[in-house]
Amino acid sequence: MERVINQLSISKHAQKRMSQRQIELNDRDLFKLSEAAMKLKAKGSHESLIITPIAAFILDIDHHCLITAIHSDEMNENIFTKIDATMIVN
Repeated sequence: MERVINQLSISKHAQKRMSQRQIELNDRDLFKLSEAAMKLKAKGSHESLIITPIAAFILDIDHHCLITAIHSDEMNENIFTKIDATMIVN
């Protein structure tokens, strides 16, 4: 079952990854991710990488769903595939 916060759903997979990687998001963080998803949707994106100071997130823009998360400490030399847009959010 997906958890829905600020109209951005968080998949079970993303919840598991966030827990494993000790990524905690507050309401402001979730609002920023949701806002970014809306901007990306307006540009025609479908699956996007959103990079924040604490982590990178892959979002399914069509379903307004966070599908995975990677802590900023783990981003070095990672390869992100099957995305059509990237956005940096501070």
